[in-house]
Parts: sequence; structure tokens; C-alpha cells
Amino acid sequence: MLKAFERDEALKTAEVLYYPNLELIEQEAKEREGKIFNAFTESAEGSVEEEDRARAAAVCYLVLTGRQLQHAEGPAREAISGRFTQASIELYGSPDTEQVALLVANDLQRVESYEDRPDIDQERVERLTAFYRKQLGDHKPAASELDVNFADTLDKVRDALIKRYAAVCEVFEGVTRSGKKVTAEQTAELFAQGIALLAKRDTVWQGWSTKVGKSRGMKANDKDKVVSVGNIERSAERLFPLFAHEVLVHAQRAVNGSQSGSYMAEHGMPNYLIAEEGLAKFVQTAVSEDRQPITNDLYMDIGFALGQLGQPPLTRRELQQIYLDKLIVEQQAQGEEVDYEDLLSKSWSHVNRIYRGSLGNDVIAVNTKDIAYHQGFIKIAHFIQGQLEQGYSVDVILDYLLSARFDPTNDRHVRYLKDLGHYGAV
Repeated sequence: MLKAFERDEALKTAEVLYYPNLELIEQEAKEREGKIFNAFTESAEGSVEEEDRARAAAVCYLVLTGRQLQHAEGPAREAISGRFTQASIELYGSPDTEQVALLVANDLQRVESYEDRPDIDQERVERLTAFYRKQLGDHKPAASELDVNFADTLDKVRDALIKRYAAVCEVFEGVTRSGKKVTAEQTAELFAQGIALLAKRDTVWQGWSTKVGKSRGMKANDKDKVVSVGNIERSAERLFPLFAHEVLVHAQRAVNGSQSGSYMAEHGMPNYLIAEEGLAKFVQTAVSEDRQPITNDLYMDIGFALGQLGQPPLTRRELQQIYLDKLIVEQQAQGEEVDYEDLLSKSWSHVNRIYRGSLGNDVIAVNTKDIAYHQGFIKIAHFIQGQLEQGYSVDVILDYLLSARFDPTNDRHVRYLKDLGHYGAV
């Protein structure tokens, strides 16, 4: 799906989104459909293999629907847009309305604190407060899903990770202390040094490399064994947390899973995404110097795009304007000089993820894949806290969570790995 809906970054602000790979992937999806269906019918009922084939078929349908959308006209375009959104929800789920309301309430409280501050653009503050109040309406936000021990759990995970990867931490410490911006080329070199240290300790890391990407985002490609670090400058203090996210979680789970001899353990078991993205975000937060309040822009904004709080669904351009206002006032609140062009680029990259696979115009179709970060964060926080309460050490829990690309709360996944004889369950 990600390859099919990969965008042309040079056209990120275009009125209609274009996906250069989609035509080729459409043919692959059509060719795979029959094979996937046959494999599905031949899989044991209730098995993880059956679940994997069903999910593969759902991804093919989403890709083919996205391709139909590119050519549809008139009323058909709206109907197909609706089908695309529904297919995405069936595949990835949708945000919980009360959790969206909680995130909105948190953002509203923070933005209200910026009122009357001369160093912050008050026109943008007014727009944001009016928008959040209208969205929130009479909704009562849910209580936080994280208990009072949450910060302590983050501290324990941070301490274990820093001890485990002390040599890697040293690679980033000098740059972090400098406080300077780091170019994409420098980031790729730092990540390569970190991976080289991992390879010294464990040869299974040999063959992994880094590169400067074509877009802002980072990505660990487990099939090509390449970590793309994006193409933008980053704050030095963000680098090790991002390394932890991409390399110490995503790539690490693939590397460890490869030792099992199972394709799924290496490349991802069905419905593993929420747990993995949650673990990656949890680890990233644990080792970050500045732990911001737990808000998730993608989760909340997908709720806005879907109209989950009773307001009309937002178009891509409407959501981009709201998000740009938010980025600007947050940067001003931190006392930083506003880099308008960078924030403009960031705002478009953000909303294009939410409408990925759609036309991105006034005919709204939403891709809900990225709710995984917030959902997974909560899931993994509960899992780790539960295991700590049962007496397991942080190191034992991390070994288990990093052992393969699976969901530790999914009984099928746990049984599958146990049957492989590769890993035992916590």
C-alpha cells in the first residue's frame, strides 16, 4: 500500500494528488488477488496464515479502489471515495471519538494559554481556539488511558535502553550537546555509525545501510535493509530518539525476526502494525529529552477528516490550514524563530498522509492507517506496565517485544512464535 500510494513530493501542494507507482502496482494487485484468495482458502481456519492472506486481500482492494478513484468522474467519484474510506477503516480501524475529544481538549487548553501573548500570532490563536471549541462542542473527553505509573515506566525503559546501547548513545551525544541543526547527509552518516556498532555486536546487522531520502519522513525498509533518514535538517536532540524509533525498534524487530526462518516474523505478522508503531513511539518518547504531553496529531486530525465529532469532514486543504496555524503558534510559544517555508512543507506532508491514496481535493477520502501510532502507544504502555507488575524485568520485556514483528497482545501471534520454537512468551 505504501509503495502504491507513494506521492510525487514535488507536487505535494497540488490540488489533486498523484501517485506515479499506482498504475504498475494496480497490475501487481490484480495478478495477486487470485493467488491470495487461493492461499486463503487453503489456510487452516483460525490460523495466523489465514489472517495474513485475508489482510493481503484487503490491501489489494484498497489499492485497486484508489486506482479507480483516479479515473472516476461525477457521482461515481464520490461513491468510490466513500468506498475507499470504508475499506481503509475496515483494514486499519478508525479513531475512538472520546479519545479524539480528549486530544482536542488538550490542544484547546494549550492554545488558550497563548491568548494575549505578544510573541504569538493572535490571529492564528483565535482561529485555532474557535476551531477547537466548535469541534469539541458538547463532547465529554475520555479520561486518560495511562495510569499514574506511566512516567515511571518510561524512565525504566529509558534507563534500560541507554545502558544496553551505551556505545550507540555516545555517537549521538556530541552532536546533541552542540545544539546545532544537522543536515540529512550528516544524519545518514550518524545513523550508519550507530548501525556499524550494532553490527560489531551482532553480525546479523551486516548489510544494513542508510541513505538520504526523497521526502521529509524516515523509514526503515526491512526488505532492502536500508534506513532512509529523509531529506531535511533536524534538531540535534531529536536524532537519537529517531534512531531508536527506526533502527532500535523497526529494523531491530526485522533483524531478530529473520533468525526465526519465518517470513512473517521478519516482515510483519498480520495486524502487527499498531503494536509496532506504538512500541517505536514509546521507545522514542522514553529516550527523548523533552517529553511533550501525549497528543497525537495524526490520530486527532484523522478524526477531523472523518467528521467524527459531529462536524462536517474536512478537506485536505482545510485541514492543512488548521495544522499550519498550529505549527506556527507552537514554534512561537517555544521562543523559536518561525521558519515558514519549512512549516508549510511539514503541514502538507502531514495532511497528505491522512488523504494518502485519495485525490486530496474536495471529494473526501481518508486513509486511517496512521491512527496506529496513538493506538499502539496506549497498547504498548499497558502491556509493559502489566508485565512489570507481574515481576518481569525491563530487559526481559524488551527482549520479548523486539524479538519479531508481532503484536504481543494477539494470542495467535504469541502461539505462532511459540510453535516456531524461536521465542517464548513473557
